[in-house]
Amino acid sequence: MLEIATLNGAHVAGLEDRTGSLTVGKQADIVLIDARGINMVPVHDAVTAVTLCADVSNVEAVLVAGQFRKRDGKLLADVERARVLVDNSRDRLLGAVADKKAVPA
Repeated sequence: MLEIATLNGAHVAGLEDRTGSLTVGKQADIVLIDARGINMVPVHDAVTAVTLCADVSNVEAVLVAGQFRKRDGKLLADVERARVLVDNSRDRLLGAVADKKAVPA
């Protein structure tokens, strides 16, 4: 499962030359998991715990290309701006669907 989520995921996205493994020359994309959550204990096999039990609440930190994007469990991005962009996109897509339904075939 870990290989599917990392190496194979990067391959499917066409990014295997840049990410998917910690390899010299690739971006340092790292996810730090807090295994103390109730959904993770008891951990006796870290890979199994991460792939089968962990969820977003367990993600303590994320580094992309060596830069923190999430730290101490909090996103460092402008989340409110992202919400506005997603809402605008939703409205545009729903409007396009409504316009298509209004046009007689």
